Amino acid sequence: MVKQFGRSMVFRLGCVGIALLCAGIYMLFSSLGDLASIKKGIGDINTMAAADFKKGMFVEGDIQLLYDEFAYEESYDSTFGVKHNERVTSHYYVMPLPGADYGEYMAVEISNTSLADQAAKMVDEFYDMYESGDVPESLTSIHFKGKVVKMDKETEKYFYEWLMYGSDDQDKANYTALTSPYMLQYVDDKHTSSMVPTAAIISLIGAVLTAVMVLLYIKEKKQAKAASENNAYFQNSFAGAAGVDDSLQAQMANSAPKATYNPVGTDFGGGASAQPGTASGFSSGMNDADTSGLGIGIDDKR
Repeated sequence: MVKQFGRSMVFRLGCVGIALLCAGIYMLFSSLGDLASIKKGIGDINTMAAADFKKGMFVEGDIQLLYDEFAYEESYDSTFGVKHNERVTSHYYVMPLPGADYGEYMAVEISNTSLADQAAKMVDEFYDMYESGDVPESLTSIHFKGKVVKMDKETEKYFYEWLMYGSDDQDKANYTALTSPYMLQYVDDKHTSSMVPTAAIISLIGAVLTAVMVLLYIKEKKQAKAASENNAYFQNSFAGAAGVDDSLQAQMANSAPKATYNPVGTDFGGGASAQPGTASGFSSGMNDADTSGLGIGIDDKR
């Protein structure tokens, strides 16, 4: 059972090591790619049109206006199917692009709580302006740093429904002309700079665990092989010893003097016959009447 437990632990250790190694390598290459994109240059949100945004590029600028929050992402814990500890982890906003020649829009994802509070304030200010028609002297703005990523299908569905709501021409071509297939995802620059060493550490831990698993596996295989060879050696030794013992016993049996047992009433080889109550002796070639010998039994002649 201990051996089985050890094998199970080695297997689990190897699975964890391989998973960490793969995750670390992925994070490392992704982080290095992000750093390479940053070195190429960071786009200015305030001067870019929808066609200028490319997947994987980093952007920065001051967001001056947000129309609305069209979706949000929620996380929660579940116990026996009952949801609890619900929390919003990301907010999605509609942002008009100030650098476009005509009305173009882009989705913006904000996961930072402080920035999300500012964004909510900006949405309230927009609706106040829309209803009153007055532009206040000062408006809230957000200094945004992010990465251009492709929208998933669910997010794009909500973005499309909000943008095309109430439009007489709700076709895909019109939507495509007004928007970018990408969205801006908030990125913490400190997080980005720390990703490379973090990914390297995770990869190192995964490599060490994987190496330990391989070494333990090789050690177990060697021990099993050695045990098998020892068993074979002892079996052959015992078989050889048994063969020698059998041969020795056979030789001793062949060389030992053989004793012949003669039952009562049989010939002893000298011509004399032994019968119960009669004389018995060895024949000397004389007549039976002259035979003298030692009697065995009761003498009937008295």
